[in-house]
Amino acid sequence: MTPTPKFNAISVLVADMTASVEFYRRCGLVFSEEQFPDGVAKAMHVEAHIGEFRLMFDTHAVAKSFQPDWTPPSGPNEGISLAFDCGSPPRSTECSVYLSQLAHPSI
Repeated sequence: MTPTPKFNAISVLVADMTASVEFYRRCGLVFSEEQFPDGVAKAMHVEAHIGEFRLMFDTHAVAKSFQPDWTPPSGPNEGISLAFDCGSPPRSTECSVYLSQLAHPSI
């Protein structure tokens, strides 16, 4: 059975997690303190929940862990990606393979 991805998040790549969390808190987003056991500066991934939707923030190191040859964006709005929940990492791979076979490149 072909998995059906569920759009439930947007991921924003950030160079400075502390500044990003502070800025988005001032915009009204709420981040649970449980995400920062070692402090905001050491967090590599955080999320703000807006109902069932998530706005996720990932450091450049996280991006490199998925794609080792990745380089930081050089222009505005180049660090945002849409995220779909496929249920698990293996199901995400299955979704990606399926969509790629339909000639939809994984970006």
